Amino acid sequence: MEKDLKALPPKERLQMLERLMQYVVPKQQAVTADIDVSALSETQLDLIIGELTKGIEDED
Repeated sequence: MEKDLKALPPKERLQMLERLMQYVVPKQQAVTADIDVSALSETQLDLIIGELTKGIEDED
């Protein structure tokens, strides 16, 4: 198989490798999250805000 791939022109070689990759590399799937913010407690909201703003410095 290696000899066959090397015998192909570069463009066709890349196309063949791309086709074969679908059997080796897992496909990425879209992920969604529906969160009812109104159902969260003050503590949970504070934790989420803290994680989202971690590393952001105030410019004051």
